[in-house]
Amino acid sequence: MAKQILGKVAYVSKGDYNNELFYEVNDVVTYNGSSYVALGNTLGNIPTNTSY
Repeated sequence: MAKQILGKVAYVSKGDYNNELFYEVNDVVTYNGSSYVALGNTLGNIPTNTSY
């Protein structure tokens, strides 16, 4: 089987959600008492929008 290098895989805590900040995959924010993980790069999309 071929060896694949995936790079670093880790969650990065970014604190409270701020709609003016750019978030990358695996960034974690808090919003209305819950925690959310970014599924993709995003800017200005609220964490409850599950597309991001």
